[in-house]
Amino acid sequence: MTNIEIERAERIVTYTQQNLFLTGRAGTGKTTFLKRLRQTIAKRMVVLAPTGIAAINAGGQTIHSFFQFPFSPYVPGAPQTEGRFKVRREKIRLIRQLDLIVIDEISMVRADLLDRMDDFLKRYRRNGKPFGGVQLLLIGDLCQLTPVVKDDEWQMLRPYYASPYFFASHALAAVPYSTISLTHIYRQTDADFINLLNAVREGRTDAAVLAALNARYLPREIEQLTGGYVHLVTHNHQAHSLNQAQLDGLTTAAQTYEATIKGDFPDTSQPAEQSLTLKVGAQVMFLRNKHDEQIYNGMIGTVEELLSSSVVVRTDEPEPRKVEVGPEVWENMRYQLDKETGEIKEEVAGIFSQIPLRLAWAITIHKSQGLTFDRVVIDARAAFAHGQTYVALSRCRTLGGIYLSSPVSPAAIITDRTVDDYQTAIDGHQPDDVMIAQMERDFFCHTACSLFDFSAILNPLSALVRLGESHLAKLYPDTCRQLTAWEGRLRSDVVQVAEKFYAQINRLVSVSTELKADATLQDRIRAGSIYFAKQLRPLRLFVAGLNLTVDNKEVAAQADRHSTELSEQLDVAMKQLDHVAETGFELKDYLRFRAKAAMQLSDDDSSQPQKTEKNKKAKPTAIPEEVKNVALFERLTEWRRRKMAELERPAFTILSTKALIGIANQQPTNSHALLAIDGIGPTKVRQFGDEIIEMVCDFMAQQP
Repeated sequence: MTNIEIERAERIVTYTQQNLFLTGRAGTGKTTFLKRLRQTIAKRMVVLAPTGIAAINAGGQTIHSFFQFPFSPYVPGAPQTEGRFKVRREKIRLIRQLDLIVIDEISMVRADLLDRMDDFLKRYRRNGKPFGGVQLLLIGDLCQLTPVVKDDEWQMLRPYYASPYFFASHALAAVPYSTISLTHIYRQTDADFINLLNAVREGRTDAAVLAALNARYLPREIEQLTGGYVHLVTHNHQAHSLNQAQLDGLTTAAQTYEATIKGDFPDTSQPAEQSLTLKVGAQVMFLRNKHDEQIYNGMIGTVEELLSSSVVVRTDEPEPRKVEVGPEVWENMRYQLDKETGEIKEEVAGIFSQIPLRLAWAITIHKSQGLTFDRVVIDARAAFAHGQTYVALSRCRTLGGIYLSSPVSPAAIITDRTVDDYQTAIDGHQPDDVMIAQMERDFFCHTACSLFDFSAILNPLSALVRLGESHLAKLYPDTCRQLTAWEGRLRSDVVQVAEKFYAQINRLVSVSTELKADATLQDRIRAGSIYFAKQLRPLRLFVAGLNLTVDNKEVAAQADRHSTELSEQLDVAMKQLDHVAETGFELKDYLRFRAKAAMQLSDDDSSQPQKTEKNKKAKPTAIPEEVKNVALFERLTEWRRRKMAELERPAFTILSTKALIGIANQQPTNSHALLAIDGIGPTKVRQFGDEIIEMVCDFMAQQP
């Protein structure tokens, strides 16, 4: 597939940070574009869809499943209970590493669901930009299926949204996005039929259009149709009644094939019947593509033979032949982070195995979305939704393959003025090659500068400094002074220098004619990587030896959290800087390496399941820098550990860490000296004084 619109869309998604709405008429290649993108993109991406069937077809997850959202409406500004956002650490880490979120069938996504995504992404990515700064690719056709919103839900949402459509989202309105409309139609080739479909799609159904359509109302010919035609109807009960009546009319024996389901595969996502009852002579539709056998999703055939675990189907496409159809497997995917490669991997959550056939005398227009037929009988007189008649007509390759079971009236061609106005507005604002080239430059510059964005290091370091000032200064005065000094050095020698470096990169990018091959630009980025890696390496060593043992559990938890985050961010930054210093800055290569570096953190991963007491390893005791006599401090720490077990009391109720440091440094040999140590009073002397003094004296006697 090569056309200018596809190429522009691919450039925007691959080489820019611009959000994109990819739209187009039925049969213009939107699904094909997504399949190819999944194979070529270097960005960390997930594919989502509003419904289970759409998600399975797109090879992704539903929006609600991925984000663990409830199905209730989202009211902007209303408090969100914590119960709605119980998200595992592993999922949070995945969310933070995302570069791109693809939403297929965006026409079915409600505005409030996008705003709920925005709220979630801002919160868990810790980024106040719309959608947490992640790039969006929205794929769909607003003239096809529409959002589902119940009357009571819309009454709740109406005060906040101009319409239920995704483009009414407040978050989307706050972020710039481009639109590309695919215009080349691959499904149909007849120009007159294409013009007729466009007229229906856009609501331009004058007398001439209706006359051309209703020329296909041929009731006598319909009565004489023998097979290979699918009835497209508006409601489920119509399809079920037609299929059951036709099946009951066959005198051959029935056989039922039961699906095999393993793992997590919800009923609403199942792509075929759990119990498939067939008879010889039944008209069926294939539900999977098998290109090597020239079988496609939507192909029609007739059951010839029922075997124990397969079905023989006769089909006339592309020529008369028989096909033996065995069970196929569909996978319900979920996304996980690969700790070895740092890539976002698709993990199979469940499988559904069944004969990929469906009774096909009739299906609903809704279920026909994405399918292609050669012969259809359409009943659109009960059309009730925007775009429904257009979807039905556009499923067929030719006008000659369409039969109408009832005339199409103007009332059956339902359009929405809100959609029409939006479509008109976006049609005139599609990016050209010059605009996309500037987006590519901006993305290159943004990505290169992000290599030298050290705020993720500065933030936890500053948090440790504040924690030290408020809670740790007396216990760890030397360490707190060093933390403050490191914060000052990081600001002056790294962050402020990086801000000047951004300006240099921007200037070089703005005058470069070939970013990848620009030696001056590449040398500057590499030189910057070498400089900043040199500045950060001593801080990394300091943090590796940092220990802030605190008796107060809340303070200890904060110190551990900030220290861990600081260590992780330093590791990631150093790996990225060293990589660019060694290999240069090639955009795709850097994006892949960045994903890997972000995941190759320490082995102590709090996202892992809690270790049991049986296999839990004791964390080695690190020695604070304030301790002058390490050997005595270790003896005292071990003594306190034994007392904790003996008395079944927390550590701080025996002796505080501050007191242990004082004893180790001052080595008291009598009660008076022991009382002089900060953190030890008469009660502690009465309880533990003799034992402590004995330990100190024994230790001193052993020293040379």
